Amino acid sequence: MEGVAPGAQLVSVKVLNYCKSLLADLNVGPQPQQIYHGLSYLSGVVAAINWIAAQVPNNGVDGQGRRRLSAVANMSILWSGVWDVNTNPNYISPAAQIALHNTISAAVTKGIFFSFAAGNLSEDACMFYPAKIGSLVSGAMAVGAISPGGWTMRNLPDSKAASYGPCVEIWAPGQSVQTTAAFPGILPKQDINVNTSYPLGGPPAWGPGVPNPPNTSNMPAGLHLYLESSGSSMAAPHVAGAALLLARKRQLTGQPLPSPAEIEQTLMAKTKMLPPPKDKYGGLGNPPPITPLPVRILTVDQF
Repeated sequence: MEGVAPGAQLVSVKVLNYCKSLLADLNVGPQPQQIYHGLSYLSGVVAAINWIAAQVPNNGVDGQGRRRLSAVANMSILWSGVWDVNTNPNYISPAAQIALHNTISAAVTKGIFFSFAAGNLSEDACMFYPAKIGSLVSGAMAVGAISPGGWTMRNLPDSKAASYGPCVEIWAPGQSVQTTAAFPGILPKQDINVNTSYPLGGPPAWGPGVPNPPNTSNMPAGLHLYLESSGSSMAAPHVAGAALLLARKRQLTGQPLPSPAEIEQTLMAKTKMLPPPKDKYGGLGNPPPITPLPVRILTVDQF
């Protein structure tokens, strides 16, 4: 399986803490099931961005003194800028919002392009960070999720749907995306008997060489699997990959690398428009009215 930019060098920068809780799942049985959650702290994310920026040689300036792309960063993480302990417990204060904005802005000046997940909360993405920052900083973009049919992401489990609004600058595939993952070392009972070929919409599928049927006794942690997933966390990496493709094309044709702002401008110039909605109420097409129309969908076949 390959992504948008095969061959790109990937660097994983850990920003999530790790904790474990025990929850009873009536669908699994009377035994509690281990559920793993990642906790995100602003301090960890800011430190990670600063660490990435510190790796940039010459502060992102080439031999002619021009600002050029030095890295592409994908951030599939979200905090709420609105205090509501019931619906948005992952809140950051105005001071924290400014700190995150300033950190990202400083990294962009060093040549780092950012792709942010816009969210899957059926709400205005401008309520969330860093999604809002994408519309304020040239060289950073918040990405909304569309379905395989080219409509805005709808009808997901737990009533999830794409976040929308003026802070979503571009849309990319984010529903039912086949992606890769790693076996965490525990497998829910209902997922033990899975196939070795990928069933669209089905349970996880395991890669070649894995015993069949896989289970927790013959599958050590870390083995790869194919997994269908949905959300703007799947959409944002498409834009990050497109930024890398654009930079690579410039490099292969002997042109200087673009700046993060130039990448954003080029991606927006090469978008295509969302098809008209299916009915007068919007159907499965356009998101709620506060989203700027026409909705712009990422394309990579034009550059």
